[in-house]
Amino acid sequence: KDKVKLLATDHLKRIRRRAATVDELDLITHKATGCQNDELNNPDGHVLSESQEEAPKKRAKKGNTLRTWSLDILVGSIAAVDNLLDYSASSNETCKNPILKSILSKYDMSKTNLVRRSLPGRPAETKEELQQWNTNLWPTLFFEKKTDQFKEEELQLSIEEIKMMLEGLKAAVEDAIAGRQKWKEYKTTTLCKDDCTQLFPGFDISGVVVMNPQSGDIVSRSSDERILQSNKNAFPDEQNPLCTSTILAIQGVSRAERQNALGHGMESKEFKRGQEPNAYEAMALVHSRVRRVVFGTVDRGIGGLGGVENARMNGGIHCLPGTNHHYRAFRLNTDYLDGGDDDDDQPIQSLIESIQELHTDPINL
Repeated sequence: KDKVKLLATDHLKRIRRRAATVDELDLITHKATGCQNDELNNPDGHVLSESQEEAPKKRAKKGNTLRTWSLDILVGSIAAVDNLLDYSASSNETCKNPILKSILSKYDMSKTNLVRRSLPGRPAETKEELQQWNTNLWPTLFFEKKTDQFKEEELQLSIEEIKMMLEGLKAAVEDAIAGRQKWKEYKTTTLCKDDCTQLFPGFDISGVVVMNPQSGDIVSRSSDERILQSNKNAFPDEQNPLCTSTILAIQGVSRAERQNALGHGMESKEFKRGQEPNAYEAMALVHSRVRRVVFGTVDRGIGGLGGVENARMNGGIHCLPGTNHHYRAFRLNTDYLDGGDDDDDQPIQSLIESIQELHTDPINL
């Protein structure tokens, strides 16, 4: 026997209220009249005397019009109801929809007293479609966050958000300068008092700040955490190969939350970084459940957000389908330098030049 394909009705509301039709009003009036005739006799069978007064009726307020409503109940899809009504009671098979079966049997429903309607076969995709269906067809559930319109609106950035991103990148440049200055002080006071040829490290010291996008406050700076983890005989980035500016910034957020009992987590945080995070740092940001990452220049060698030249389809760690968290990544458009000589463009052009100066020569990091 061929299996019947049952249509889903989860997106439809079970009950619809509507104004009663003329035929339904006549039926209600007829039943009400019959009930009044039956109530003329009391439970003992005696006829009520004419002297007994009826209970006073409440007077309707002026301007209030009484309306009679009817309720339509959605029992199920046509295929599901027909399948159960044709279901053989002597069959050894177990009913796959016992709830619907109990409803049909309890109210003695059959094909003769059920009405078939053409209803939407999917949830509404826009608010306009929802309004049209609710008015003309049937009340439908609306999952706004699943609609393409909502997703597109969520991806749009406001002018305030863009300005805040640029401010975060400026703070990241300042953080990079502070981190490299700390390295020079460490080398000058320890290993190279006489020979200062090792003033430039053989690893990346980028500037990374964590910003709260709602308030614009800097939550953590990698240079601040680097100072807390440094001592006279050790520099965190040199001592631990897994210690990078991004990891230090993440640890700074953890330290602040432990000390202040903030408890906000990383879901509402944004990372601002001068250079693109590498694959290791990009995955650490996934585990940190960060909201957005903004960086200045790409890393063609080991960039983890699509900067690697041979990356398949120019994808990144942040959008891998197998991970349990995704975040958005934004890169500063360095082609903006060709924009012109407008005074409003000078701060952005100065920011681009500062980032490129910090990350141009790998030897001079």
